[in-house]
Amino acid sequence: MTAEFEYIDDQADLLSVVQDALGAPVYALDTEFHRETTYFAKVCLVQLAWGSRVALVDALRVDLRALAPLLAGPGLCVIHACTQDLEILLKEVGTVPSRLFDPQLAASFLGWGTPNLGRLVQDGLDRTLQKGAQLADWTRRPLAPDELRYAADDVVHLVELTEALCARLAERGRLAWCEEECERVRVDVRVGRDPQTAWWKVKGSASLRPRAAAVAQELMAFRERVAMQADIPVRRVIPDVAVLAMIDRPPKTVAELERVRGLDRRSLRGHERGLLEALERGRSLDPADVQLPPSSAPPSAPPGLIALAMAWASQRAEDECIDLQRLGKREEIAAYVSGQRDTPLSEGWRHELLGRSLTRLVEGQVSLGIDGGRVVMVER
Repeated sequence: MTAEFEYIDDQADLLSVVQDALGAPVYALDTEFHRETTYFAKVCLVQLAWGSRVALVDALRVDLRALAPLLAGPGLCVIHACTQDLEILLKEVGTVPSRLFDPQLAASFLGWGTPNLGRLVQDGLDRTLQKGAQLADWTRRPLAPDELRYAADDVVHLVELTEALCARLAERGRLAWCEEECERVRVDVRVGRDPQTAWWKVKGSASLRPRAAAVAQELMAFRERVAMQADIPVRRVIPDVAVLAMIDRPPKTVAELERVRGLDRRSLRGHERGLLEALERGRSLDPADVQLPPSSAPPSAPPGLIALAMAWASQRAEDECIDLQRLGKREEIAAYVSGQRDTPLSEGWRHELLGRSLTRLVEGQVSLGIDGGRVVMVER
């Protein structure tokens, strides 16, 4: 099936599209963008589908803020693999949809993993999407007919796919779980990364000593802010290899900067003094002021208990046909059985499915056993 579509490159036409889509209870949205040479995604095309209409909105020719009434309206917005699209909408439109459904996220509650759109349409609707324009240059104008058809196909099936997925979720009693997770993703969106937490992505950050972690926090916050201001990728400000070198041995002078492996002072664009000041802040920062990742405290539970908890979590994920990573990551499970209660397992569907039973295991109310090759809980 190839979608018939309207190409929208006029502001008045976009306003008309928004007005019509406002009457739809469900609408689909996707974006095509480039991010190779910028910090923020450069959105080139926004695809919309509702009712029998598909509109391809030329984001290089119109003001996308006109989409705000649609996003704020009562309709359910369907976005597949929504994270980057939500970030784009927040930056370019100033808001995100008031209601959200992500088919990829829904698939994880049905035991389908995290499939791409083509696989999901195949499994959910028994249809095949055409390939061919994944690597298109969306900044080029005019776009080729096959590129436009590819973009339209990204949204034309989403409303019907949502109906099929919601029916399957409802049959298994998981629709509320999926809605809860979609809402969590929707409200957590932000534009760019928090500079103060950028150091969490440093290789080996979990094992950094307190002093090195303080230097990493200030160094990475500096890199993030410069990249945001210049709208360039962070690695063009300071390459990763130079980051690791400066965390290990923070330079104190411009002369010492010259000897940092992988650092090209031309990429700093006159920010050498700011970099040295950031490193000095890191050296003098009280380790207690370092912003640590959630559940980053070393688990106090015995390794054997953590291993048992992981075995039970794996069995629950298998029994319920849910991805284990969706149910709970190892560090979250270790933190929970160590007594931390600010983890995702402390509330909502994760607590219902796993957290409550782990509490009983920790408190000694139950033990684990093996029955027919399965891990089971046994009342004590």
